[in-house]
Amino acid sequence: MSLEEFMAQNSKKSIFLRHDIDRYTNRIEKFSKLEKKLGIKSTFYFRPPKNPSHIKLIRTVSESEHDIGYHYNDLAEHKGNLSLAMESFSETLAGFRSSTEVKSICMHGNALSSINNLDLWKNADFMEFGLTGDPYIVIDYNQTLYLTDTGRCWNRSRFSKWDKVQSPFNYHPTSTASIITDIEKETLPPRLYICIHPEHYYDQFLKWTAYALKQAVKNEVKALVIGDKTKNEGRRTKDEG
Repeated sequence: MSLEEFMAQNSKKSIFLRHDIDRYTNRIEKFSKLEKKLGIKSTFYFRPPKNPSHIKLIRTVSESEHDIGYHYNDLAEHKGNLSLAMESFSETLAGFRSSTEVKSICMHGNALSSINNLDLWKNADFMEFGLTGDPYIVIDYNQTLYLTDTGRCWNRSRFSKWDKVQSPFNYHPTSTASIITDIEKETLPPRLYICIHPEHYYDQFLKWTAYALKQAVKNEVKALVIGDKTKNEGRRTKDEG
């Protein structure tokens, strides 16, 4: 269901399904049509459209009865300048809305940046834009289990700097199959929030293998960079103290 519907459900059994569209768009239409066929409603969070075909794809997903959201990276792109970031955010959101309805947003977490895009809302209110909000901010994680495939693995914070939440749930599934098994056994909390990147999934073995190897190398590089940045930030804090 949509973010707005999910929040309105309170303690009822429900799932908020989110798709982040970061780089590749070749899997999106297939995902949206398959989910519609299965009776699944999800929200696709897009980065700013770059060409007419990208805009057409957004409309196609919307016509499949899914929600469209803005996957914003404005604060990191503008090196922490709040004024420029808010101007960029406002213009991009208006551009999206000229093509389709947008009710919610979700920050893009750049592992190579020291800037958290959520800081855009420290002195601003997304409700002024007519938005339900950002799921990182508005969802109660004491009641909701968050599952994310960032880095092409489930809930592995080692490969992600920003895509993590504070929650009492300590769940680290070993595979997609194990998640399905736990859902069938009803051992998971009734409220789930699942983030899936369509670009991670292929139904052709050679493409799947090539992407898996590429992502494995990328993950190790990210882990090194995140580790080094964390150490450097710790040293700066200590020196300043």
